[in-house]
Amino acid sequence: MDAGFEFAQARIQARLARLPTDGLWLRLASQKGLPAYLESARPTPLGPWLASLSSASEAHEIDRTVREHFAVAVEEVARWVPTPWATAVRWTRWLVHLPEVRALLRQEGATAATAEVAGLPVPRPGADHGLGVWAMQAGLEWFAGVEMAGRDPVEAWLAGWRALWPPCDETCAASLESLIGLLRRHGQSFPTLPDHAGWASRRTLVQRVRFLFRRYTGEPAAAFAYLALVALALEKLRGDLTRRSLFPLPEVTS
Repeated sequence: MDAGFEFAQARIQARLARLPTDGLWLRLASQKGLPAYLESARPTPLGPWLASLSSASEAHEIDRTVREHFAVAVEEVARWVPTPWATAVRWTRWLVHLPEVRALLRQEGATAATAEVAGLPVPRPGADHGLGVWAMQAGLEWFAGVEMAGRDPVEAWLAGWRALWPPCDETCAASLESLIGLLRRHGQSFPTLPDHAGWASRRTLVQRVRFLFRRYTGEPAAAFAYLALVALALEKLRGDLTRRSLFPLPEVTS
């Protein structure tokens, strides 16, 4: 164990114990409407993430709330890890904005509503300096040169993240790359899966990330594995809430 990560490990371990389990997700799946889902979820470990939401919450509010909770988790971990790693941890906050970045690169544009949800400034068509200036205004410094370089935003983000690692020996780097490889493989295969296989694939990913968290206890990779687990939990919660918000069903009454 890296002596500098002992403080972070203790706090991350406590937070990890609060993340929702498969059993909780399965119990909540039986709640067909948003009001019933919220009522059942509030007394669970999901409660703090639901404090600002109600049965009237719309999809854009749910999305924005989920992004905010991820940013809070990132900042928590950044305060716990040794100072040389804090900037690399904070870099993970921008992962949730990659869909907007990709849309811009595809010239699909970003509407005011999309930018408001993402917490980003709206890029102005015809602005003198294009996406580079918008990226700097949005705090996405790593993206400023993506358009000109023709790079995928995920690869640009990864390059920026790796550049922020403090001195890291081969073992440390290998553990981080192991986590990256796992997430990359899942991201590449998930869109090709049939609908009925999505839940099983996601459960398998969570199990494998948890394995890496235990394997790399007290190392930098454990901190990033924890943030991946938070992101996966928030992604699942966002999907559950958004689906019930957009397609409300009548509540079952006895």
